[in-house]
Amino acid sequence: MSSTKGMKCGGCLSVIAGVEYVTCHNCHHGYDLLCANINKHEFKQMNSERKRLWVCDGCRNKQPKSNKNETPVRQGQLRREGSQQAVDTEDPHLNVTLRRKPSQETQTVSFIRDEVCAALREELTRLLPTMLAAELAPVKKQLNDLQTSVKFVSDQYDDLSKSYDKLLNDHKALIEKCNHMSMNSSSLIQRVNSLEQYLRESNLEIQGVPESKSENIFGIVKKIANAVGYALSDSSILNCTRVASMNRDGKRPRTIIAKMYSTRCRDEFYSAVARFNRFHMNNKLSSSLIGIAGESRPIFVSEHLSPDNKVLHAATRQKAKENKYKFVWVRNGRIFLRKDETSRFVYIKNREVLDSFNW
Repeated sequence: MSSTKGMKCGGCLSVIAGVEYVTCHNCHHGYDLLCANINKHEFKQMNSERKRLWVCDGCRNKQPKSNKNETPVRQGQLRREGSQQAVDTEDPHLNVTLRRKPSQETQTVSFIRDEVCAALREELTRLLPTMLAAELAPVKKQLNDLQTSVKFVSDQYDDLSKSYDKLLNDHKALIEKCNHMSMNSSSLIQRVNSLEQYLRESNLEIQGVPESKSENIFGIVKKIANAVGYALSDSSILNCTRVASMNRDGKRPRTIIAKMYSTRCRDEFYSAVARFNRFHMNNKLSSSLIGIAGESRPIFVSEHLSPDNKVLHAATRQKAKENKYKFVWVRNGRIFLRKDETSRFVYIKNREVLDSFNW
């Protein structure tokens, strides 16, 4: 090997430093190990003959292929020892890697490997379905149980939905029926109240008359008529009686109910009492005017109202008092209301009218 002083690498054109380089057998250009694609270990394993016959890639590519092989240009012509067989020294220009032929031992190992793989495949093919079936059997059972449970829940839901729809329809029907019955009930209550009031159309209710064991109620009614200047015959009075008060703990005397011969007779008697009180503001009808001894007590005469109308009359009077209405009166079982002398009267038919009235 000649001196490298001033020699440039045929690959990178840099000055070659040191003694580790090779020279092409054909073009005689020097190449450092990096451009020659040779590592230091391979370079140390090369003898002088191999270094002398080394050919660069440029010259190697210019040579025609003798075996018409279309394999691309191979780099690293020199291989590690032990892994590939070295280039045939008898033909240094041949650019073909010669691989070592497999040994008998390698063939035996390959045969055994193939046999083992075939046996494993056969055994797995035989065992795999059984193993999968055994492993998946609990899962399949659980899925069947789950499907049964879901179907049961679905059926229960369908039944519940049908029951709900039926209950909803029944509820609507009951609401309609209740509304209808409520309307009928209100109508019946109103009719009963009207009937009760009709049965009382000839009655007068007299309150505040003191009680005594030897009293004559017919005589008391006639004395009241005489006191107010109304001529009342015995035949005009069909019946007289005291009725128990709704407040049994009260100390007021029981009310007298006088049933007149006709509604006209009742109205005349009632008008006479009202007229007497209007003209005797300081000495209205009282117990002393009808000859009852003791403390003088005021006597009130009014139409005999049905229980419902009594409650409505009391509620109307309370509302009128709260809202400063001056007049509340009853005419033929009907309750009327007026704020003052100049305002129009209002007929309070029932509790709904009273509650909705614009005070």
